[in-house]
Amino acid sequence: MRKEKLYGKTLDELIAVTRQIILPGYAARQIADWLYKKEITEIEEMSNLSKKTREALSEAYEIGLCPPVSEAVSSDGTKKYLFKVL
Repeated sequence: MRKEKLYGKTLDELIAVTRQIILPGYAARQIADWLYKKEITEIEEMSNLSKKTREALSEAYEIGLCPPVSEAVSSDGTKKYLFKVL
């Protein structure tokens, strides 16, 4: 079974996620902060969430960032990335 991705969800969608796994309402803001401000790549990095909360999130969700496969740099310094969609 594929896990649902957290990255890309709005705050309202993250609130729905936290309600689904019975977390306090403020947890959605904490998750959003980790995803969009601190740019983490693993749920385990969310150190202000309890270990139990991180485990509950990890059971059904993943961060969901696509890993870059290659990078090309043009003569003007512009970078282009090729991402593998999982």
